[in-house]
Amino acid sequence: MNMLAVNVAMLRKRTGLNVKQLADMMGVGETTVRNIETGYTELPPAHILEKLSSIFGTTPDGLMGRKPLEIAERSQAIYVAESISNETALVEISKIVDTIFVDRDVLEGYRHFGLRVKDNSMANARICSGDTVLVREGVPIKNGDIAVVIYKDSDAVARRVFRNEDSVILKAESDSRIYPDVRLDIRRDKYIELGKVIKCLFDL
Repeated sequence: MNMLAVNVAMLRKRTGLNVKQLADMMGVGETTVRNIETGYTELPPAHILEKLSSIFGTTPDGLMGRKPLEIAERSQAIYVAESISNETALVEISKIVDTIFVDRDVLEGYRHFGLRVKDNSMANARICSGDTVLVREGVPIKNGDIAVVIYKDSDAVARRVFRNEDSVILKAESDSRIYPDVRLDIRRDKYIELGKVIKCLFDL
């Protein structure tokens, strides 16, 4: 599936339209909309893209994923993944489970992604299983910050980070018997910081 398919399906549902209603607004048949949303039509004609952009209040480049998807005047779409295993924090389309819309003032010009939390390891920090955290890339992680990290063979997780010259300790904010501290030798163990947790979804 391509970004156009993901975005059109997401925006249609967000605006409360069914396939027939969107097709009627575009002046096309339902098959045209279904082909776009399933990814069968990867590059529709320019007039179709323009019509979709007008209906959803965005741009063709945003719909196609060539630029950030901005809605109306103040919001930008942030894709939420259920897991991230690569080293660059790129959210694979197949792992996108949601889209959140965040005021651009909150984003402050940085790149962001969302991660769906899978456990209660950060429950005492008010981040629980099923919550979504907004993660800012490219900013320094200070001791005590909550960051999304990959270590050893793990998928991305949220942990409080403490480090010195050659080691890092990842601390959960929950029962230490269930979620013990993880101590890593950064010269030997795989450890990647993907970004700093800025907010939990309920704070957005």
